[in-house]
Amino acid sequence: MNKLDNFPPEPGLIINHNIPPGVWEEFEIKPSFIPPTARRIVDEQMGGCIGYADEGARGVWHIYNAVGQKVAIEEIPLEASPIDPFDVLIIGGLLLKVGRWGWIARKNGTKAMATTGTVVAQKFAKLLRAKLLAPKARQLKFTRTAAQHMAEPDRFVPIYILEGAIRLGARTADPQRVKGLYIYRAEMIKLRKTNVVINGRVEVRYFSQKYKLEVLVREADWTISHFLYK
Repeated sequence: MNKLDNFPPEPGLIINHNIPPGVWEEFEIKPSFIPPTARRIVDEQMGGCIGYADEGARGVWHIYNAVGQKVAIEEIPLEASPIDPFDVLIIGGLLLKVGRWGWIARKNGTKAMATTGTVVAQKFAKLLRAKLLAPKARQLKFTRTAAQHMAEPDRFVPIYILEGAIRLGARTADPQRVKGLYIYRAEMIKLRKTNVVINGRVEVRYFSQKYKLEVLVREADWTISHFLYK
């Protein structure tokens, strides 16, 4: 018997989805079964990619949440928008236009704000955010130490990204052989925000970098006791 089995488990804590000050990256775990043509829907308030939009038939968009579940279908009139409706992604109060050299942040007030596509994107960003924040039957909890790490800028990972790792990652028994603990591993992408000078103007670009995320979970009550990415 592992000596840790002689002690009662630490109660799990429910924590709020708060992004600590100093976090400038956006997070994503992309489900392998999402269509390769799907566009990210990114929300800075949630800390990363909250879903995907993929055009099936011309003008008909399929909306997926962050773990790949289809949540809506929207038909956008082709004549209503002069641009690709989901060439614009949501990032908090900004619009992101996908460019050849990266993701360029655009401030509110651009002509794109008036397009049908942008209005639809905002609608689905709101829908996806609400679903992520809604109470769940399997509510993730945290040990005190793991909760403290969630307040550290260098360790923080959005709760829904941790949930994505558990849903989509590879599951193995705890390396320390603690009964009831399992470790989940998944590939995670961080979108790094960088200021660059283009034609004398400072613009924000986003570049992606891959990491391996590990989450150690007590499955009896879905309490996270440890997580890290490297």
